[in-house]
Amino acid sequence: MVTTAAPGASRPRRPLHHLATGLLVAMLAVYALATFYAESYAWLGFVRAFAEAAVVGALADWFAVVAMFRHPLGLPIPHTAIIPRNKDRIGESLGRFVEENFLEPEILHAKLADVDFARHVAGWLEQEGRAAALAAYVTDLLPQMLDAVEDEDVSRFISEQLLARVREIDAAPLAGELIGLLTQNRRHQEIMDALLRSAARLLNEYDGMIRQKITENTAWLFRKFALDSVVAKTILSAAEQQLKEVSENPEHPWRRRFDDAVLDFVEKLKTSPEYRARADQLKNELLDHPAARSYVAGLWGEIKEAIRRDAGRSDTKLTERIAAVFVVFS
Repeated sequence: MVTTAAPGASRPRRPLHHLATGLLVAMLAVYALATFYAESYAWLGFVRAFAEAAVVGALADWFAVVAMFRHPLGLPIPHTAIIPRNKDRIGESLGRFVEENFLEPEILHAKLADVDFARHVAGWLEQEGRAAALAAYVTDLLPQMLDAVEDEDVSRFISEQLLARVREIDAAPLAGELIGLLTQNRRHQEIMDALLRSAARLLNEYDGMIRQKITENTAWLFRKFALDSVVAKTILSAAEQQLKEVSENPEHPWRRRFDDAVLDFVEKLKTSPEYRARADQLKNELLDHPAARSYVAGLWGEIKEAIRRDAGRSDTKLTERIAAVFVVFS
């Protein structure tokens, strides 16, 4: 919008305005002097013509430029102040010109089809420091981005998607594969070793209780001759000896039976329809449990807080991971 100075207000002039005005005055002075001395010096006619042309050209340029934006000298001369009087029509014409020559779908499609955005973005990211700088900028924006989303909607989306994906998993064969991996190289025998150690520790810790139970279940005649303690000692000793033998012998029959039982269980998980049905039923019962649903619903809150904490740290690893993603895509 063009503004005009209030009457009596001084209009600020720039150094170029002073220079232009000074040159105009100088040309007027040259024209006057050349006219005064023209009869004495014939060659001053050329000087006068030059000065006259300069003065006329300056006045014409001044009038033309001023007439575009306001009335020269404040006089309502026709065909002046062109832009203020026609600004709406000019704006409409410019808008129509831009729309018809730059924003037509066909024109935009033709221009955009020639632009390889992926290559330009990749080239920009490949420049040293660009990926890290962009990752730092994204990290700084993450808290605001997290605040902008609706927590309830995101939490519901994560819950629905996660539970739906888990329900699609065939639990029994997957469990069979996982257990099969754990049994490679007889690693499952470590479980047997842990069970044997636990059993030996329990025999030692509950020695008195076990002896008491044996005494209570021994015939009165044995108790009469104090044979119940001998029976208890024999049973406990035999149990300890058996546990020791199994622990020290990797090829003990008990271990082999444990191998067979584990392998049979893995095979049934992979192939048995009954095991598959039971595993799916257990999986669905677990997913439908209120505690499981509550945990899944709270995942977004935990993820959000973890991202917020990491983004606020000076040595955040999040920026490095985002930068690595940018580098991969570039």
